[in-house]
Amino acid sequence: MPRLLSEALGVDKKALEDAGVFNGFVDLDSRFHIDPHLLASSGAPELAGSRETFDKHFGGVFALVKASKKRGDIFWSKAVDNLIFAEIPNTGLGYSKDGKSGSAIGVGLAIELADLAGEIIGAGCQDPTIFDLVGLLQEGVGADRISDMTAAVVRGHILAFSARVAQDLKLGTVKVTHGDAVFLVPKDPVSGASLYLVPADILRHLPVANSWSDIDIVSSHNSALRHKVNGLIGDTWRKATKKVKKAVLRKTLLDNPELLADFLKQYRDKQASAYDFVKDPDALIRWYEEAVGLANKDPLQLDAAKLQAPETAIEVVKAICQRYKEMVEANRLSRLLYNDNGEPKKEKAAQLVFYAIADAYCQANNLDISPEVDGGAGSVDFKFSKGYSLRINVEIKLSSNSQLVHGLEQQLPAYDAAEKSLHSIYLLIQTTATAKSIARVVKLAQALKASGKRVPDVWTVDGRLKASASNL
Repeated sequence: MPRLLSEALGVDKKALEDAGVFNGFVDLDSRFHIDPHLLASSGAPELAGSRETFDKHFGGVFALVKASKKRGDIFWSKAVDNLIFAEIPNTGLGYSKDGKSGSAIGVGLAIELADLAGEIIGAGCQDPTIFDLVGLLQEGVGADRISDMTAAVVRGHILAFSARVAQDLKLGTVKVTHGDAVFLVPKDPVSGASLYLVPADILRHLPVANSWSDIDIVSSHNSALRHKVNGLIGDTWRKATKKVKKAVLRKTLLDNPELLADFLKQYRDKQASAYDFVKDPDALIRWYEEAVGLANKDPLQLDAAKLQAPETAIEVVKAICQRYKEMVEANRLSRLLYNDNGEPKKEKAAQLVFYAIADAYCQANNLDISPEVDGGAGSVDFKFSKGYSLRINVEIKLSSNSQLVHGLEQQLPAYDAAEKSLHSIYLLIQTTATAKSIARVVKLAQALKASGKRVPDVWTVDGRLKASASNL
């Protein structure tokens, strides 16, 4: 069962939010990231100076690379060491199920970043702010890794914040050592693990600069520089960012110091604001509370005896899928599949809402559900199980997904083989104006079944937004 941090700690969620803490999930990936651009503006007193800590760390990397005489010498190797970052578990931003931190940036990627630092120095820049934007310059670095990297560098500040809030709210604590300091941070009563509290005001759904097109690069008043860029890439920069490979844009930037300087200036001048957790415009938090609330108001009493027999256990999972379908179609739960502007969210939103509802019913009926289980052929969305042999897979896709047919013909069969599943359900949710893509899958499933092949049950759900009853 997903647990909000407030639930895990047994504290009122408003008290946690009033303390400026991100009330994320302890055991489920969130869609939020620490944005280094927000460090300097945080209202948490323990975060004062965190931007300077960030800049000092990466300024040190530049100093080491600059002191290096050749790749592989002691200075270069030390720079690589300083670019290796372990993922910090139990922050509510991600979760390591075995309680161990994974590698956010390992040796291989750290070596590539050290080489990149050398190129940046060659371009006449040693501004540590460039590491805010390293995801735009380096393959394999995205929002998750930027967030993990930032958390690792300012870890002492986050621990100090966690310890102070734990004391203020009289939470159970556990000792965590960082450098020469010892912090008493919140303790998860279930696992006994330390919980890192993250200030909500340094989090965004995506960083300020998540892609090249997020920054204009060339100041509008600098016509000479803009003309030069057009000549270098054969197009306007904004158009180029959508069709020119990252490596080309990186080379263009690093080969032209004035362009690099303009790039950094515009980034620094770009206003940033943390995610609005009160309004939650992208429903990144409220999906859980609303979905679980509906499930609790409309309980689904399953026959425990049926869970022991494979044939009838399938009917139990079908009953859960049916309840999800009803809630989306009749109870306006479909609104959680869309942003406030009416645009459909990514597929993950539909999967999370299903997880919240299904898990509430599974918990009440002693049935296990595992999200994103990888049995060797990729990750199936959900696996229901009872013991070793009773396994049922559920895969969820939106009608906008171009891989609907592939999912039926190859993806789910591969999952079924890897998981040795008894049965599988392909849940297709219509968010597009027409259901043509879904109709093709249904027709194909019927043909495959007629030919004697094992075919997943194909379910369709009308997930289109419906007008409020008060407006009808």
